[in-house]
Amino acid sequence: MTKPKKGRRLSTDVEITPLLDVMFLLVIFFMVASSFHEETRVLEVALPRADNPKVITIDEAVLNVTVTREGRIFLNDDEIEPPNLRRELRERVRETGFRNMIIRGDSDAPYRHIVAVIDAANAVETEGISFAVLYASM
Repeated sequence: MTKPKKGRRLSTDVEITPLLDVMFLLVIFFMVASSFHEETRVLEVALPRADNPKVITIDEAVLNVTVTREGRIFLNDDEIEPPNLRRELRERVRETGFRNMIIRGDSDAPYRHIVAVIDAANAVETEGISFAVLYASM
């Protein structure tokens, strides 16, 4: 390192341009990540209540099927048309290897749609079907 010439000062400025670039990228990342979280809130359903539900532990290796009050069916947050449910379930089981399913049916969902989901699950040979409910005391 060379010594500065007499009479000249060393520059001690800090460049913040790279820091601003990093901050901008972080802001974009968090905005995109939070938008995925918003998407899952669209599928809120009023779960039925149960007096003595069997509590099970859930690992991540499950297929989530949601049936809304209007009878719309979602497979892991993707809307599925009822005639395509069996085919979509078969593809998801093949892709993921998940053979357990949790059905989140709205308490006012048409019964025929819940039965259609159970029939499709049996056709693709799932190993276990569970229903999401709320404790009656809640």
